Amino acid sequence: MTTPLEPAPESLAGGRLWLKREDVHELGAFKWRAALPVVERYRDGGARSVVTASTGNHGAATAWAARRLGVGAVVFAPAGASHGKLASLERLGADVRLVGVDVDEAKEAGKAFARDHGLPFFEDGAEPLQYDAYRAIGDEILESRPASPRSTAPAFAPREQPEPGSPPSPSSTTSTARSSWSSPGT
Repeated sequence: MTTPLEPAPESLAGGRLWLKREDVHELGAFKWRAALPVVERYRDGGARSVVTASTGNHGAATAWAARRLGVGAVVFAPAGASHGKLASLERLGADVRLVGVDVDEAKEAGKAFARDHGLPFFEDGAEPLQYDAYRAIGDEILESRPASPRSTAPAFAPREQPEPGSPPSPSSTTSTARSSWSSPGT
């Protein structure tokens, strides 16, 4: 599933900003990209359900991926979690368990449940496969961006500015870790 790369409204950035529209996915967030391959790996390894702890997008993405792949999802959340988010988890098919006063307590309960039932615990940010999946966002940006070298900028490093009238250096226009954001004044 590829999400579109679209120019931002002219009034927002003067035509120099491109938006990777992860919000057009049915979940409205990018977390599905990691949940799908991680839950698939668990399923292919024999898991009949996956357990996680979340108060929002990670839990929703895990429940969405589990439903799509035909496995169960048990999502632990703190007792005070948003009713709207809990309802969303349930609509996506999650077995929601309210435990503790914060997500850390819910996570500990979820890990114990997973251990006691021989199920995998999917901790957000702890699965290397998540980052491989998120790399797809950058790959899609590079594949769909306009040809102009000014349309992309490094995600985490300052952009080198060429001297007026000279072409940009290759290091200022290409990288495997580029985003679709243009820096101010470019």
